[in-house]
Amino acid sequence: MAVVAPEPYSRHATWKLPCFLKSAPAAPLFVEVRWTHVARELLVDQRALGFGQLAVGKSKVMILRVTNRLDREVPLRMQGLNPAGAYSVVNAVRPIAPRSYQDLQVKFEPAGQLHFCETLLLFSTTGKVSVALSGQGVSPALTVDPPEGVLDMGHLCAGEAAAATFTLSNASVFPLGYVIRDTTPPHANFSNVAPFSCVPREATIEAGGSVVVTAHFSGDHDRPMQYLSTFKIDVPNQQQEHTMTLKGWVWSRQAFVTPASAADALPASAPEMIEDAFDLPPGVGEGEAAPGAPLPPQPEPNRVIRLTFPRAQPEGAPPVVKEVLVGCTTVGKERKGGNAAYEVTLLGEEAQHFACAAPKGSASPGQQVAVGFTFTPVAGEQVGIPGIDAGRWVECHAELVVKGGYVPVAGADDTQTVDVILRGWLSA
Repeated sequence: MAVVAPEPYSRHATWKLPCFLKSAPAAPLFVEVRWTHVARELLVDQRALGFGQLAVGKSKVMILRVTNRLDREVPLRMQGLNPAGAYSVVNAVRPIAPRSYQDLQVKFEPAGQLHFCETLLLFSTTGKVSVALSGQGVSPALTVDPPEGVLDMGHLCAGEAAAATFTLSNASVFPLGYVIRDTTPPHANFSNVAPFSCVPREATIEAGGSVVVTAHFSGDHDRPMQYLSTFKIDVPNQQQEHTMTLKGWVWSRQAFVTPASAADALPASAPEMIEDAFDLPPGVGEGEAAPGAPLPPQPEPNRVIRLTFPRAQPEGAPPVVKEVLVGCTTVGKERKGGNAAYEVTLLGEEAQHFACAAPKGSASPGQQVAVGFTFTPVAGEQVGIPGIDAGRWVECHAELVVKGGYVPVAGADDTQTVDVILRGWLSA
């Protein structure tokens, strides 16, 4: 007797649907519907793959298991995905053995900051199954505090060090790696050690977390301008570039004088701003010319500050005040530091047109004192000529003498003189 193979599972149903016509409601029409259901031969463990949010340029792979429920081998095929899309199947699609399965590796790699949705269609000779693919490409969201991206390290005496911190926060929903890179070569120390450094330079910030970065500053010689260096905070696939600029002053002595406003600083082309490439820090090169005959300390040139008052002032406006800062840095215990006292003397024939608010004073370590100057032309010197501003620039030499504080060279005078040149327009 021949053996008949069992028929695959199926279920059949028949319905008759009445359809009523508005013109003849008493005589309905019947439509017969026949339905047949057979067992699925392909089964997937997930009908939808949600990749969530992923950084642009990164990739994520999820496993989709396709099972053959039949007792025979099933050829598995796939409808091609969008070649320019974000989804792809990594491994090859092969026939599935009876009552076995195949794991497909579905990769999501967003190329932009968009939502990506696609349908993966798998089919065999007599069956098919669809899987919804969804994911979002997002860009890293990094915030820097302070938001202006500038960190002022203050004033240091040569050989001292200072530290300050800034915070990097990750507002993304995934971990974020960063690397801090130098974008501008800083002015080198004589020790060939960079004056600025950031720790940690490289790290990974967890989702919603933050990292405190410590910036270190140290210089071994003074300059007529600030030490300045810009660091780039490099994050892969970031939409907005973040930088952090570190700046600070280094002085050869504990006492210093500088313009209060950056607008009053001398231009880089000024002769006073040119640095001597063969200069050495104080105390270096003071060797003995002959045994028992040490060289005397060499006098330092006077630092020059120029304050120019505006030529035109609104009628009835108060006089413009230009300020310089007299400060005193902090030094280590091994150095004999102290307070810095100053005195201002106005010299020259045009001194009558200028005034100093606080001609004498002092600053303790870590303190800065503002010294203000005003330009008040003597009334008798001004003769108004309607429609013509016939006048001249007048200059006054303000001699600012600072005493006290740490001096790096033993036996050197603790007095330094700063020439403050005041300049104003005197109408005729």
